[in-house]
Amino acid sequence: GREQRIKLDAAPWSGKKIALRLGKYATFLFVSLNIAHAAAAIFVGPREFLAMITEGPSLHPTAFFLVMGFTAILMFNFTWFREQFCVVLCPYGRLQSVLHDKESITVSYFEKRGEPRGKVAKGAAATPRGDCVDCNRCVAVCPTGIDIRNGLQMECLACLQCVDACNDVMSKVKRPPELIGFASHQQLIGQPRKVVRPRLLVYLALMVLSLGTLGVSLVTRTPFESNVIRTKGSNPFIVDGDGVCV
Repeated sequence: GREQRIKLDAAPWSGKKIALRLGKYATFLFVSLNIAHAAAAIFVGPREFLAMITEGPSLHPTAFFLVMGFTAILMFNFTWFREQFCVVLCPYGRLQSVLHDKESITVSYFEKRGEPRGKVAKGAAATPRGDCVDCNRCVAVCPTGIDIRNGLQMECLACLQCVDACNDVMSKVKRPPELIGFASHQQLIGQPRKVVRPRLLVYLALMVLSLGTLGVSLVTRTPFESNVIRTKGSNPFIVDGDGVCV
């Protein structure tokens, strides 16, 4: 997890740390090479691609550099970019922010129950505190490093690691679980949640319309026939098992 990676980064160099780093990067490289080769085989056919590998990169430089380039991109993502892809490039968070409303169920911090946050109060004269002990475990385990206590944020992946970490702390301090859990904005402010609402009906209508359009296009599609004729003196296609690759 993120917390373990932070501790390992801060730890002094040792034989164990070097072995873990080498093992991690070797695994990343192995997975990247496999994905890159599998992707290339999809386009040229597995048998043809195996022949390219056997013949060597000197006879097929384009395929070689494409595979190596894709491997480098994957290694860059695995070793450094990682969760930043979700924050910077992935459109999912931005799309979700458009679709959300105050009734949408999201990962939420129950502020009324948790505030004022602070260490566990002891003694009759201690200042009353909320259930949040301000341990920052929810921030430490978050893959994108956000503080869910500041409200819903676009970077939230809904991985629920903050929920697990908080529940673990709540059990240790003898407090009820689910200080961080699933809730809508209306529930957080004490209002009843509405399941059926205009926005949801619009989404349902659009989905039905899309599926209906797809179904009609499949049912009413016009069948066609095609003939593949080999040109004399050329090889415009290859036979790969039961398939033909153009």
